[in-house]
Amino acid sequence: MRNKYNLVKISGVIVLGIILWMHIYFNPSASLPTGYYAAYMTNNFEINEFVIFCINDALHAHIMHQLGLPQVKDQCQFNTPYLIKKIVARYKDKITISSRGIYINNNLIPNSVSLQSFHNISLVPLPYTTINLQKDQYFVLGQTKTSYDSRYFGVINKSQIISKAVLLIRIK
Repeated sequence: MRNKYNLVKISGVIVLGIILWMHIYFNPSASLPTGYYAAYMTNNFEINEFVIFCINDALHAHIMHQLGLPQVKDQCQFNTPYLIKKIVARYKDKITISSRGIYINNNLIPNSVSLQSFHNISLVPLPYTTINLQKDQYFVLGQTKTSYDSRYFGVINKSQIISKAVLLIRIK
């Protein structure tokens, strides 16, 4: 019994240490699972991984403020909110934006049609086009059709990424 107690105690200390070492971000929107995400830096970003990043553009900063997205003071230029999204395309992938939605390497992503507005806020979607992703470029999406993501602000560069994110605690 004593060994079991020591194992639980040591595990708790390790978990607490990891949490204190990592930065924690809260995602309040439904565009990804709502909850707390642990952030950790790496130079390797892959398809289906969550990333935390900044959009450093005045137009999109204004839209994100109107949408009430979360922000961390002095984290992003223009005090834009940070975003947490899933990488859906990377180097050498082909993105096609059309009236039917987003195609990645000729495969249509379900529910990916861009909205013109949301709650009377103009979202300014990207024009219909084809984008061939270059090295260190990523296309990111949320899991809902109302997510504010690459359909609106376009490709993100590796330099915009703060860190990789892992869901720690999901809140319903």
